[in-house]
Amino acid sequence: MKSIRLRLIVLFILVTTATLSAFGVYAQLQLSRELESRFVRQQQEVLNQLQTNLAYPVWILDRDLMLAKLEGVLSAPEVSAIYLLDPVRNDVIAGIKRDTRGVLEMSAKLSNPSPLMLRSQIYPPPHIDESRRRISTAHIVIYFSRAQIDQKLRLALSQRIIEVLTMDFILLVMLILSLRMVFIPLRGLRDALNRLASNQAEEVEELSYIQRSEFDQVIDAFNRTLSKLKMIILRRSQAESMAHDALEQVRAGQQQLMRKESYQRALLDNFPFAVWLKDTESRYLSANVAFRNLFDIDKADEIVGKNDFDIVPPAMAAGYRAADREVIANKKNVYLEEQITRDGHSSWVETYKAPVIDDQGVVFGTVGFLRDISERMAAAEEIKHLAFYDPLTRLPNRRLLLDRLKQALAMSLRNSRHGALLMVDLDLFKDLNDMHGHDMGDLLLQQVAQRLSACIREGDTVSRFGGDEFIVMLENLSGNSAEAASQTKLIGEKILAALSLPYQLDTHQYQLSASIGASLFVSQEKTIEELMKQADIAMYQAKNAHRNTLCFFDPHMQHAIEQHAKLELELRQALAQNQFELYYQIQMNSAHQALGAEALIRWHHPHKGLMYPREFIPLAEESGLILKLGYWVMESACAQLKLWQQNPLTRPLVLAINVSAKQFRQANFVAQVQELLEKYQISAKLLKFELTESLLLDNIEDTIATMNRLKSMGLQFSLDDFGTGYSSLQYLKRLPLDQIKIDQSFVRDLATDANDKAIVRTVIAMAHSLNLDVIAEGVETEEQRQNLSAKGCVHYQGYLFSKPLPIQDFLALLKQN
Repeated sequence: MKSIRLRLIVLFILVTTATLSAFGVYAQLQLSRELESRFVRQQQEVLNQLQTNLAYPVWILDRDLMLAKLEGVLSAPEVSAIYLLDPVRNDVIAGIKRDTRGVLEMSAKLSNPSPLMLRSQIYPPPHIDESRRRISTAHIVIYFSRAQIDQKLRLALSQRIIEVLTMDFILLVMLILSLRMVFIPLRGLRDALNRLASNQAEEVEELSYIQRSEFDQVIDAFNRTLSKLKMIILRRSQAESMAHDALEQVRAGQQQLMRKESYQRALLDNFPFAVWLKDTESRYLSANVAFRNLFDIDKADEIVGKNDFDIVPPAMAAGYRAADREVIANKKNVYLEEQITRDGHSSWVETYKAPVIDDQGVVFGTVGFLRDISERMAAAEEIKHLAFYDPLTRLPNRRLLLDRLKQALAMSLRNSRHGALLMVDLDLFKDLNDMHGHDMGDLLLQQVAQRLSACIREGDTVSRFGGDEFIVMLENLSGNSAEAASQTKLIGEKILAALSLPYQLDTHQYQLSASIGASLFVSQEKTIEELMKQADIAMYQAKNAHRNTLCFFDPHMQHAIEQHAKLELELRQALAQNQFELYYQIQMNSAHQALGAEALIRWHHPHKGLMYPREFIPLAEESGLILKLGYWVMESACAQLKLWQQNPLTRPLVLAINVSAKQFRQANFVAQVQELLEKYQISAKLLKFELTESLLLDNIEDTIATMNRLKSMGLQFSLDDFGTGYSSLQYLKRLPLDQIKIDQSFVRDLATDANDKAIVRTVIAMAHSLNLDVIAEGVETEEQRQNLSAKGCVHYQGYLFSKPLPIQDFLALLKQN
């Protein structure tokens, strides 16, 4: 009986054990499927979260941000590789894989297929409109390591098996204890299992023995199992803590990347020029505020996905597309300047485009910068215009004309056709400036420029050469010189007719004429300097021919000008070599007593002999040498007066010298006179300045002031050639004059010309009324002297008494008288 009971007990134990084992195997299979399904669901959630995180960086092609987010997924050891694929070409946009050592490395191509992988599409960010969000921007593929997954499943399965076996073991122990022992240990086991089921393993204590029997082995086994369970639970807690820390780090990294992205966006939006990013199909991925303002785009997402054909005219868009392709194909930067027109407004912009290249050298987009350079281009154009064009008339200036003339000479050499230069000078233009001011003169010059431009043919050039001079360059005239001259004359007469028409200058109407000098050229037989000189000579020839005419260059005039230039050089040498001498013409009264003399300059030319003032004084005035020559005359006169003071015969004589307008208007003229008077220690009353009417009437106020300063020093003044100009009695009475000199033109025919008699009588009467002395020059006959004396003039100068003499002959004449 005991044996049967024992067998029944053993059989029950075996059946129970087999049942529990079968149940455990079934539970293992179910658990394995459940764990794998749970893993797949977890990874799908990770993939969904990754889709959302990658949508924006993939849309703007921010490679660094994409890689950062991909590396966060690879922190899980069961992920072996992760890739972002181009949905069209299936190329890898970005990829990271784990090598055999577990080290992460970038990958530009897919690894070998994995037994377990997940693939999904990435769509644009939520703020993109629905029509564009339907288009996938990229595919994400995650490869899993089967070994890592199996290891993880085995670990989880082992934990569950241990739990199941523990439960089986505990049930078996309970079964045995229920047969052999009381329920106290069973309650202890129950409490321990409840705590284990409630994840309170740390509160489970080891069981104590009730008695020394087989149950002590069960308790020992339970205590050992409990220790292992605590260790497993501790490791799982540590793993969960590490996973939580890793998740926090990923979140912190994401926030840092979002802040970095915000900073970058703020930086780009505050750039003073337009910035944009495109993909390889020239679709816009992003653009800053300056770009959107330039093309009137309100929101940032409105530009995303568009191309240039959507925002600019087709011709411009085609050019931009071509530049993008050049950048992508050559992997080089492109810089261009262009003029664009939008809403009727034209502006210049400069554009800089560069490829966006990843670490493997693959171009995955372009970046561009654009800024408005209209002000810079306008300034450059203005500088260029100022360099080559006259700012008043907007005509080519001297510099541009000379450049075009050089080209015209070269063209004439090739085609053997004539050209011509017309130098146009406005007659009496200075009178307009003097009467109405320079503003009116500028208006006239502008209208002259317009009329000249209207008279020429296409291809010809009108230039303002300076002041009131214009130059017209005619090209492509006939190959025959006579025909070319005829064509030039026709155009010149057309210009004269146009310029002679009345001008409306503000409220004034004005009319003038012009003098034109013409010079023909063919090939390069003449230099530019020769052509300009010949046209200038011809222009002066036209002025001498009573103006308002056209004259062609005359070689004889060229010779005269060359002689003129030679004489100027010789005049300079004469000053340096002291080739001048003063001659003295005596001035007498009616009692035949010497009052003084007029000092007249003579030039002892080494080749031409004695030259008179009329032969070189005009040249001295024109060249400016009159200042040095006038100072020499003034110093020589002072030196002569100093010598005369030593001789009783010459001591009372007054010496008169002629002073030119340029010399008189020098700022230091009064100082020069005072310096010479002090140097030679002579009385200023013995020195008389003869001034012309033209000198007195120009800048009358300054002239009067200078005369008064000299008058206060004691100098005398004589008004020379009186009656030949346009003297104003109003000014005459204000001038500190001592004497009026009647011009010899009135004295010459005094005996026969009633007009001359009337003029001389009037001049003498006026001078006496103004308490001025009167002297007549050019007195050559006794009859002339008597007529002058009868009219009240008692001072004379002329050949009747003596011609101008050298100083020794003059002194001899004084002794005779």
